[in-house]
Amino acid sequence: MYNSVSMLSLQEICKKILDVHEGFRWVKIIDQEGRIAFEERKSYVEPYLSDDAMKNLREFWIGVIQGIVGKVAQYWGPPQHLHIQFSKILLFGFPHISGAVVITAEPNVPLTTISEIQEILKKSYAVEQA
Repeated sequence: MYNSVSMLSLQEICKKILDVHEGFRWVKIIDQEGRIAFEERKSYVEPYLSDDAMKNLREFWIGVIQGIVGKVAQYWGPPQHLHIQFSKILLFGFPHISGAVVITAEPNVPLTTISEIQEILKKSYAVEQA
């Protein structure tokens, strides 16, 4: 049997991801129940939404995305990443041992940063034999 062991703290993961590109604004690590386990943002970043709007959107968004991805994964395999381009932000989502990593970025961040994030996440945990 194999167990995954975290090699980096959640704070270290967020910091490394924020350092990938100056356009990354906010990193949230979401647990298996859809709650924020840890988040970090660049000091100058102000939220686009109020706390209430963020809470309502997060509860709705996480359920919808998890449902869609879970259903589609039955046919296409597990997701590697998700990105959605809005006019004001670029949203990335990545599966992670803890649940998911969600990143908001400026809309001009190149999609080539995806491979750098995946490498950070891959290095953030190790698989050990139990």
